[in-house]
Amino acid sequence: HLAGRALGLGLSDIFNLLGLEAVVIGGGAAPVMEFLMPELLKEFTSRVFAVDPRRVRITRSELGPDAPLVGAAALFESPAEGV
Repeated sequence: HLAGRALGLGLSDIFNLLGLEAVVIGGGAAPVMEFLMPELLKEFTSRVFAVDPRRVRITRSELGPDAPLVGAAALFESPAEGV
């Protein structure tokens, strides 16, 4: 439960700073999202103010734990300008 709360706290800070509407959780957290979500959402909705928490989408990556590797490979294939 502590991991879900910590993730909810971190995400609320990011959403408050950037005003995002969605986030996709990947990597090692993806397989355990069903266990993290109750505490994550509780913490997130109590702390986010820059966006309406009812409109926010927090989803698990379909790539699962391989998401960071796929992202790194995509960046290697076509690096962003100025990086």
